[in-house]
Amino acid sequence: MPEDDKQERRKRMVSVEKKIIDLTKDDSRVAVVGTVLSIDEESLVFTIEDPSGQLTILTPTEDLIKGLEVGGVARVIGMVLPYEEGLELRAEVVQDFSSLNPDLFKALHDLM
Repeated sequence: MPEDDKQERRKRMVSVEKKIIDLTKDDSRVAVVGTVLSIDEESLVFTIEDPSGQLTILTPTEDLIKGLEVGGVARVIGMVLPYEEGLELRAEVVQDFSSLNPDLFKALHDLM
């Protein structure tokens, strides 16, 4: 198999579902679910909150925040980025979870 084909088939690390409060600088690829608190379309940044805390999400393209609404629920898969004042997440995938039943979300969060 040519070397180029091997590189294309390289798999990403699996993301680990986490509560925001449980994120650490040692985490790499994670998935978090939370309510969208704010969206800055100019700087491609938004903030989410789950029952355990808040997290700033950085997006590389405007496509990832298209369709998000303040008050909606989003699942974000991405890489944890430590910085002096805490952690941020560089989004790779943003999914609209607004149709998620709030009671089921709370139950899932409690199980985690």
